[in-house]
Amino acid sequence: MSTSPSAIPTLDLNDRVSAESLSAWVQSEARFPKPGDEYLGFSIEKELGRGAFGRVYLARQGDLAGRPVALKVACDVGGESRTLAQMQHTNIVPVYSFHRDGSLQAACMPYYGCTTLAVVIGSLRGRESLPSSGRELRSTLAQRGELTTPSAGSASSRIDSTLTPGVLPSLPPAPAVPLEHSSDGWARLEGLSFVEAVLCLAEQLADGLAHAHNRGILHRDLKPANVLLTDEGRPMLLDFNLAEDTKTRDGAERAAVGGTLPYMAPEQMRAFRDKAGALDGRCDIYALGVILFELLTGQHPFPVRRTLGRSVVAPMLADREKTPPSPRAINHSVPPAVDAIVRKCLAPDADDRYQRAEDLREDIERHLSNRPLRFAPNTSVRERAQKWVRRNPQLASSGTVGAGAAVLLACLGASFAYSWDQSQNARARALFADHRTDFANAQLFLDDRNQSRPRLDEADARLQAVLARYEVPEDTETWATRASVQRLSEADRVRLTGDVGETFYLMAQVAYLRAMGSDDPPARTENLDRAAKWNESAARFAGDRLPHAVREQRAAITDLRGSRAEAEAFRAEALKASLESARDLYLLGAVLTQQGRHREALPHLRKSTHLDPKNFSAWFVRGTVHLALDHDADAVACFTACLALRDDFAPAWRNRGLALARARAFKDARDDFTRAIALDPLPAEVYVQRATVCDLEGDLEAAETDLTRALDGGGAPVQIRLLRSSIRQRRNNPAGAQTDREEGLRLTPADELSWVARGTERLADDVKGALADAEEALKINPFSMTALQLKAHILGERLNKPDEAMAVLNRAVELHPDHVPTRAGRGVELARRGKRDEALKDAREALLRDTRPANLYQVGCIYALTAKSHHEDKKEALHLLWSALKTGFGLDMVGTDTDLDPIRKDPEFTKMVAAARASLATKRD
Repeated sequence: MSTSPSAIPTLDLNDRVSAESLSAWVQSEARFPKPGDEYLGFSIEKELGRGAFGRVYLARQGDLAGRPVALKVACDVGGESRTLAQMQHTNIVPVYSFHRDGSLQAACMPYYGCTTLAVVIGSLRGRESLPSSGRELRSTLAQRGELTTPSAGSASSRIDSTLTPGVLPSLPPAPAVPLEHSSDGWARLEGLSFVEAVLCLAEQLADGLAHAHNRGILHRDLKPANVLLTDEGRPMLLDFNLAEDTKTRDGAERAAVGGTLPYMAPEQMRAFRDKAGALDGRCDIYALGVILFELLTGQHPFPVRRTLGRSVVAPMLADREKTPPSPRAINHSVPPAVDAIVRKCLAPDADDRYQRAEDLREDIERHLSNRPLRFAPNTSVRERAQKWVRRNPQLASSGTVGAGAAVLLACLGASFAYSWDQSQNARARALFADHRTDFANAQLFLDDRNQSRPRLDEADARLQAVLARYEVPEDTETWATRASVQRLSEADRVRLTGDVGETFYLMAQVAYLRAMGSDDPPARTENLDRAAKWNESAARFAGDRLPHAVREQRAAITDLRGSRAEAEAFRAEALKASLESARDLYLLGAVLTQQGRHREALPHLRKSTHLDPKNFSAWFVRGTVHLALDHDADAVACFTACLALRDDFAPAWRNRGLALARARAFKDARDDFTRAIALDPLPAEVYVQRATVCDLEGDLEAAETDLTRALDGGGAPVQIRLLRSSIRQRRNNPAGAQTDREEGLRLTPADELSWVARGTERLADDVKGALADAEEALKINPFSMTALQLKAHILGERLNKPDEAMAVLNRAVELHPDHVPTRAGRGVELARRGKRDEALKDAREALLRDTRPANLYQVGCIYALTAKSHHEDKKEALHLLWSALKTGFGLDMVGTDTDLDPIRKDPEFTKMVAAARASLATKRD
């Protein structure tokens, strides 16, 4: 049940089983259920992941009150069902039931989330320093939105809030695991150092392996992607598809092995290479040692060789037959005893390893309880003495000990006090490092400018979590007197205070955007009050860090309240404030961008990136501004700068791909979308964007393939099916196109773009339904330009409600003042009504922002309409229309466009159109 799409692939190395599994897979591929299907009594909601043998889905079990479950559907050639049925342990994912569907089998399991240790290890790679606190494990999940609060007496679940609490039963207790190690999950892990927290997890996994081994079951594919980390902090073994039941197979059969090469023990590699050789539980202990090494250091213990297959076994074996590497050499916070535990797990000779998983568990337990190890060598006298002092604090201070012992214990006590003080300093630094990570991630999240209500809710939650780490109140500064703050260096304390101020500033901006997007007066007032309160907190905490941005934000909040004079006074005050810091310039540019004032934002962002060329966020926001202003080449340059600073940020690849696509550099755009997918394969919209580029290139087959991948990956089914319907129609597949269209219209959309897509599709035969769809899209994202344009079009062009259409256009221009097509469209509507002065004001503003043919044509229509009452406007209309038509734009519309009727019979117009057509014909020849 591996759920990590980026995990190193599992190799099924048994030739006979591989042939059977491949045949079954090919025959069964089309039979796998898809999201939305009813399958064996389960409602399939979405696909969680894929492994070598099947797929895992989030589903609801219909005959048990629709409880959420994880449903693994696979070709059961490995007998995983028989294997799992023999085990019941706290740290092994249990099975509720098994179901058969021809060559496929479905295993129904409780749903505990889909975050694995691969996620945790991935977060450690590339860090300048490794964490010092067990909080890192939880913060990793919180940053990804993976963590929820479990219901009392139930397994935690990341299912939506409409589910009945407590529907998942607690796992059965495992008596072999000490109660304190299994019952309080995160509470215990957060109170430990990072190394101790890792050992706590490893202890539980060793106990799970012992349970399996005692029943004759070898896992044989233990790796980070096959260890689920539940929302309550419990590690659980997954995916026993390649497991071996030593009770039921003879020696010849046991020689057929499988697994994942980077986590194989040397004897398992040799068995693969030679197709012979019996294995035992010590190969699983070796794999657990590799995982331990990765968690403790953020690195794989051996050179990573990307090629898979028998050709790579020889160099990998040579790597692993040497003396095991030392995790302590990489992470100096790893104690000698822990170093000895890991290196014993990684011993090349199986006889030198822990002989049983119980032995490994006992050594870990002994270290965590400050006792000497039993099976691995205890080489550090100092460490053993420190453990003795921690175990015997009363004896260490007793007057009954001899003078020599007292002196020794006094020295040890002083050493321990120093170590304790240093550990507290280290914890404070670790807490601050976690804070900086959370804060940076919240900034990056806000930089990606989706202003839908769910997105704003998540942004607010991330920012609240940043403040919660230091329990920052809104109205006092008492938090700064806590030891966790006072133990920081002065520079870090100043930085932390500034971060707190900026966090309040960002929270105020989220509340402002909520108010700006609300049509409900009480809700708007409530959000503006909240924005004003947090803006005051930002001014208090940020001090001189954000003088201009905070004042400009206060002016915007006051302006939205309707107090224009007061707002102007605040803006005048803001102008007096220093605007020197790169951070202040960036945030001022960001707030103007979120208000749709891209042209005003751009100079500030340019100066910010000039002053601080390493400010990733400033480059990213500047790139989005260039995108909004159709400055495609500048957008490409900005996102390239982002990637030079951080090439693992998928949205930067995606946004550069968008800019390249608009510049018609389709191959480069496809490459960027491919990189974005490789970094983060979950967002289905990137597949949709790459499909659009494929369509523009004429590669309809690739476009259809990407849309299918997006659909299979849990993407918006309505939007994707309607897009795929168009592709299939052009690929001469009318039946498939019709099926997609009917399904797309039948399903209820769940996201903004799907509502817009369905509304657009319904325009032809269900205008009122199309309008309802546009309004649903605006409920999700009140800033949605596509939804506003669709609604205005329907009201003005289809339902003949010009006043309502104008109200929508006014709202669109208010929210997006730099969006040229909307402003020019409003100008056309005003000109139709005879409101010349207002129409020409929009025309002039549109021309200031964009002089490309499409805009020239639309503004030319404005002047053509006003020429009906003011003949002098005809000259400007003809000039603008000629500038557009001579490029070829508009020649397909000019003959029927009713907005041109006021000048249609004019000889100059007729001559101009003829000349444009002749010019285009000459170019074609």
